[in-house]
Amino acid sequence: MGAVKILSEPQGAVIDFDGTPRGETFDAKPVEIRGVPYGWHTIRAALPGRVPHVVEFNLERGQAEIRIPFSADGFGRLNARTFPPGAEVFVDSRYHGKAEPQIAVNGLSYGEHSLWVRLDGHRQERLNILVERQVEHSYYLYLTKEK
Repeated sequence: MGAVKILSEPQGAVIDFDGTPRGETFDAKPVEIRGVPYGWHTIRAALPGRVPHVVEFNLERGQAEIRIPFSADGFGRLNARTFPPGAEVFVDSRYHGKAEPQIAVNGLSYGEHSLWVRLDGHRQERLNILVERQVEHSYYLYLTKEK
């Protein structure tokens, strides 16, 4: 079991964690959740006047800190953050740059896509993702060293 700390930029976002309301984010008091099982989780954050944000991440170690950046124009956009940083990021086999530690990919058509990241000495990670209208997704990818 692990712990997750959630912050938003700007602060004041209403947070749902795996479908359960968990409160609002503030700089002095972020949303903190303890006893989180390892594995994939979903955070949905809503802030008045901003595009709702969905974060999907895989909790593989003791704790994670998730920062959710809000933008007013999140159409056709995703964010990918890799641990360790520096992984090459591809969407539908098109190279978009390196996640150092995060990269924003803009101008995506709505619908299903394939997100793929690779870093020398680590296993490649591939996810099937959905780009939705008026929802900005972030993906936190923890890469495993090859043995």
